Amino acid sequence: MNENDKAAKKSIFPKSIRVIALILAVLLLGEVVLSSSVAVSFSSRKYDDSQYEQAAKYIERNDSYLTAGKLSRMRAAVSMLGEAKTYEQLSLFASVAIADEDYAGAADYLIKAVAVCKDERELPYAYLKIGCLMALSGSWSAAATYFNHSLALDEANPDAWLMLTEAYLNGGDYEKAYKTLETYSSFEALSPEEFDALIQLKINLEKYEDALADCDKAERDGSLAAADIALYRGQINYGMGDYAAALEQARKCRDAGGDLLKAGSLIALCCEEIGDYQTALDTCLDLIGRGLADLTLYQLAAQDAYLLSDHETVIRVSEEALKKYGESGDALVFQKWLGLSYFESNTVGD
Repeated sequence: MNENDKAAKKSIFPKSIRVIALILAVLLLGEVVLSSSVAVSFSSRKYDDSQYEQAAKYIERNDSYLTAGKLSRMRAAVSMLGEAKTYEQLSLFASVAIADEDYAGAADYLIKAVAVCKDERELPYAYLKIGCLMALSGSWSAAATYFNHSLALDEANPDAWLMLTEAYLNGGDYEKAYKTLETYSSFEALSPEEFDALIQLKINLEKYEDALADCDKAERDGSLAAADIALYRGQINYGMGDYAAALEQARKCRDAGGDLLKAGSLIALCCEEIGDYQTALDTCLDLIGRGLADLTLYQLAAQDAYLLSDHETVIRVSEEALKKYGESGDALVFQKWLGLSYFESNTVGD
């Protein structure tokens, strides 16, 4: 097995396993003073600190003018309210920034708000919101840091544990994600989607016996589709080196209407392991023909065709892959397949 096999095995398991859809904004919605549909009128009038609540209500309900585009609400807020200094004022400005989808700016305001916060009871939720905003900005490491700050002050908040799991998953730290999801499950019963993610984490971490037990449980209580259970059992069997059993489960997943790409990838890998390169190639070409193949499937197809001395297919698949994926580091292997196939078949490229 060469470097392509190793890459293909990794592709069975998604790099980012979603526990929940990117939501982290949901917690924030109740805090947003302004909805995205609110239009704010610019005004030269200034409000002092004692009138902040009145000003906030004015901004929230006023829809008397055509908005000037992105960040128009923030410009209006600054125009009317001046510089924010207190926790409440900074939180209000964060809400305005959220309404304008300026998540990085909102996080900056909330970080400043935390620094001047006089009520420690506000801090766990404030840190949670900052973590949400970091996640929405794609900064998963920073999000995890702030979720941990929140949990250090309130470790009994299941939402924070679930969000921390999400951050670790997107950061690729499966060991920590597994531990935090287990902690979350001590507070809340796992939804089917979360239970599904737990099984995937156990597979990634090679906790195969535990993952099989979860598959059995899911089959008994019907919490996961039969096709998904078959796929996971196939992945587990593959990881344990039982390629015949893995192939049987992968085909069961495919025939039950499961994920064609994942099932097909597993079928191809199993066939390679048992030396059935033709079936592996046919499976890859079928997925390519359906427009479902990813880079790994193209790599498998080129490799299998080469092992079968089918240089014409190697050339066709490799050239198609290079057109589709460019000449990135992961796609450079196709140049090797092309060179070898041109040489061995004595074929001259166009």
